Amino acid sequence: MPVTRAIVKKELEEIIQILGEDVQPLPPEEKPERVAKSKTDMFEFMKLYLPHYADSESAPFHRELVEEMERRTETAVPIVRAAPRGFAKSTVVSFAYVLWSICFKKRHFIVVVSANDDLASDLVNFVLVEFRHNRRIEQDFGKLVSEAEKNDFRANGVRVFSRSWHQGIRGFRERNHRPDLIILDDLEKDKETQSPRIVAELLEIIKEGIYPSLRNSYATLIWIGTVMRRKSALAIALYSDEEKEPYRNWNRKVYRAVMKNNKGEDVSLWPSYWPLAKLEAIRETIGSRAFEKEYQNNPLDEDDAVFREEWIRYYHPDEIDPRKMRVAMWVDPSARNQAHNDYKALVAIAVDLETLKRYVVDVWIKKGSIDQLLRATYRMHRSLIYRGFHMTRIGVEANGFQSLLEDVYDHLAKEMGEILPLKLVDNLNAKTDRIESLSPWIERGKMLFARDNGDDSPLLIEQILFFPKAEHDDGPDALAGANSLLDTGNVKPHFTQGKCRESRKMLRGYDGPEHADFDTKKGRF
Repeated sequence: MPVTRAIVKKELEEIIQILGEDVQPLPPEEKPERVAKSKTDMFEFMKLYLPHYADSESAPFHRELVEEMERRTETAVPIVRAAPRGFAKSTVVSFAYVLWSICFKKRHFIVVVSANDDLASDLVNFVLVEFRHNRRIEQDFGKLVSEAEKNDFRANGVRVFSRSWHQGIRGFRERNHRPDLIILDDLEKDKETQSPRIVAELLEIIKEGIYPSLRNSYATLIWIGTVMRRKSALAIALYSDEEKEPYRNWNRKVYRAVMKNNKGEDVSLWPSYWPLAKLEAIRETIGSRAFEKEYQNNPLDEDDAVFREEWIRYYHPDEIDPRKMRVAMWVDPSARNQAHNDYKALVAIAVDLETLKRYVVDVWIKKGSIDQLLRATYRMHRSLIYRGFHMTRIGVEANGFQSLLEDVYDHLAKEMGEILPLKLVDNLNAKTDRIESLSPWIERGKMLFARDNGDDSPLLIEQILFFPKAEHDDGPDALAGANSLLDTGNVKPHFTQGKCRESRKMLRGYDGPEHADFDTKKGRF
């Protein structure tokens, strides 16, 4: 929902009411200690003077933002940061840091630039409200505002000015000072990011108008926002590495609501305010595509998409009869490197022999070791047999690194007492072509995905939707491999006929997994 003038007016009125009722003066005898503590720590300043904004513990990335702004160099290097919506980037940078800088005269001339004049004015008005109605700030720092007009005020000898980027800021001065802090906050609107002309114009204004207006030494230019489109100005500044452009020399970083820790586990960017469970619930509610755009700074542009979210069709496991199907599995150990934390993938797909529709019946996509992958292969194979599927083949790419798995499987077969129907496949097509071959199946609703299957199907679908821009595509590649096994004959047997007969004999006598963690309802460990 767009932020209207009425909404902003109501928010300002609510803050004024809070300041009058809840933010009471502090003990006067503690003033020297308060001021000393808050002078060197902006977040201490927020706890003491802006408690209505500090109701949750700050996130580590909030402190990173402040540290970057405080780390001034003789020649300013533009700071570019993308952060999710609702993660207080504007509160920290355009509000609290501006207030803190004014109270302690850390800057001389601050300029706040936004997408239009109203948005820029709103950012400044929230600062002005604190100086006019916050009794704690007045108690410890005095009445600081000397004069104020729309988009422009002076407080404690510091001038704060705001405007739209369309208006430009070239040539602004405050007495003998040029701006020593320029904040670019949410410069782009959704529609503007779709216009190459506007995107190019914005980047040109930043490079040729805004940056040159900075003070010539120890000044700061910071640009914050959310990436709404891969061809937006912010995305270009963040990701472009073209030699003819200067952006690769800028101080750039992208924050995502859900990120990986050192152990490869999902964690929240701001756990005290946005617990991981809450973020995962939002992903389930709005879908992967919207979540990646609004929370992960990873939008999928329509013209770049190979697969569309509306193509994804689902089935419930209870709707299919495994006895009428034959199933193929594909093992993708990821040949990029042998790192323990690289994604590995197993995908099983079944074809209904009557309707010829295909059903993704089991998915395993994890970061782990080759040993974990191979043991997962055995578990999935046993699970599928137990559920009643007729196993056709388990494929693995023979090219390059994958061929090294043959000996490992043989060793594990002795330990497990079972030989899998493994096939080595010569993949002659490029990975991109293999994955794109899934498009007609998915678009026509001939390939369905399990809902509430308890496996890694959601991650597989996410990787499909963001192909070819996804960081990982091991799941879709494994799906394409399994799908091809149901059609093609480009496989060469890894086992002798004798070994295959031995394997089938073992499976006939297999009464089902005896592990305590086996889910008999879903047929899965």
